[in-house]
Amino acid sequence: MGGILFIPSLLKKAKNFLTDEILLIVAVAMCFIMVYLSSQAGFSAALGAFIMGSLLAETTKAERIEHLVVPVRDLFGAIFFVSVGMLIDLNVIIDHWLPILLITATVIVGKSFVISLGAFISGNSLRTSLQTGMSLALIGEFSFIIASMGVKQKVVSEELYPIIITVSALTIFTAPYLTLSSTRVYSWLNNHLSPKWEARLNRYSVEATALRAVNDWNHVLKFFLINTIVFSVIVIALIALTNTYLLPWLTGFGYNFGRTTSAILGLAAIGPFLWALIIRNEKTEPFARIYAQQKYHGPIWIMRIIKLALALFFIIVLLRNIYSIDIALYAGIILLVLILIFRKRLQKTYDKVEDRFIKNLNNREIEEQRIIAELDAERRNQSLAPWDAHLTTFEVSAEAITVIGKTLEELEWRERVGVNVAMIKRGTLTLIPPQKDDRIYPGDKLYIICTDSQERRMNALLRPDKKLVKNNQEVEMKLDQLVIEADSPFIHKTIRESGMRDKAHGLVVGIERNGERFLNPKSDWVFEEGDRVWIVGEKKLINTITE
Repeated sequence: MGGILFIPSLLKKAKNFLTDEILLIVAVAMCFIMVYLSSQAGFSAALGAFIMGSLLAETTKAERIEHLVVPVRDLFGAIFFVSVGMLIDLNVIIDHWLPILLITATVIVGKSFVISLGAFISGNSLRTSLQTGMSLALIGEFSFIIASMGVKQKVVSEELYPIIITVSALTIFTAPYLTLSSTRVYSWLNNHLSPKWEARLNRYSVEATALRAVNDWNHVLKFFLINTIVFSVIVIALIALTNTYLLPWLTGFGYNFGRTTSAILGLAAIGPFLWALIIRNEKTEPFARIYAQQKYHGPIWIMRIIKLALALFFIIVLLRNIYSIDIALYAGIILLVLILIFRKRLQKTYDKVEDRFIKNLNNREIEEQRIIAELDAERRNQSLAPWDAHLTTFEVSAEAITVIGKTLEELEWRERVGVNVAMIKRGTLTLIPPQKDDRIYPGDKLYIICTDSQERRMNALLRPDKKLVKNNQEVEMKLDQLVIEADSPFIHKTIRESGMRDKAHGLVVGIERNGERFLNPKSDWVFEEGDRVWIVGEKKLINTITE
């Protein structure tokens, strides 16, 4: 709940303030907070750090956090492995070399067999199952932490600790060789299998992958059971946390204050899950199809009554440890009645929370798709410019006395140089696109569509120092194309009549007709069917024309 709903939302809200230093501090602080909470709950510190690392890995800041944490990871990783190595007694290993080899062989063979069997039962082919099993035969370095915790808790003897570490190290060392040899093992096994057994195994694999739900009722019943079990477990856990930790802590500030606050916070915590328990499985298409059939109304109402009874039971259990059973019962009934009365408003709130939850859960995939789309658009826009035309920024200096104070019509850059001024930025004022009677002033930034040769000529006019300054990202400008179809509203109209200048705050910078290209066409150009038109303008508005 907190990891998917709260943490991504927090990082997204604070993205403008998250410098590298602050992001590193926030990430490490979150890990320490989870370590503290895990320790207070009776779990290991390593488990808390692992959980927070998993949560941060699902955010859009994961790669950036990973890059920042690398020095910290390397430092503590070196300390950890050196400290683990220093705890190994070589004399114990020499004295117990035979048990070490036997345990290592048992682990490798046992894990390979069990994992391969599980993978095959789940519907994978024999080849894939063997490769999976032999690739996962190792015992990871996390076992070092578990073994050290066992020694600290006096569960594992100090003599057994170096044996466990040695077995783990041997399995890690052999893992690459097992992965490489998995294909050869499959080939040997396949060659020694009888045709009868090979046919059976292949038939089972095909049939297992073809399994699917029989009908809508089975789907709804299965979803009902899963939904009920999952949300019941979550609600029970929240009730246990409220009564075990929250209530004793808050009553320390005052008995009545602690009871009232614990009840409110507890109900607020379990509320969304109770609503999901009651309503969620009724928002699916299979449920709508079976509800349309009269014979399923009875079973559906039985499921509804069961869910309502469970919700009432959970409310009573929560409030029973805070107030008396009578108050808990009356409060539960009143809350259920209020839920039924305000169910539409509650559903809207729940949908918003669930939508934010789903977006945060899939945030990395959404961000990756956005980046891919931007890269595709960038490549497409690059291919749109069949000439050597590009968007260049010129800043009008105070020394450019030949242009300062003159209008675009008076300067005649389109006629003399062949360029279009797409935008003028003057402090906080932006002119998109500028009109012919707009004047040029010192400090203006001119965004001009031009070729390399035209850029040099404009540079000579505007910059006595001859320095080029390009900036394609300062404004939300976009170069895009559209093809004039037979039903296009622009067909048989001139550029001026089409209104593209006003609709997209843009300029037509190129037209391709019958394989011939025309750069910076005049405003009296008439569009014909099949014309490919390139237009540059404000990004948000230009999409309304090209889409």
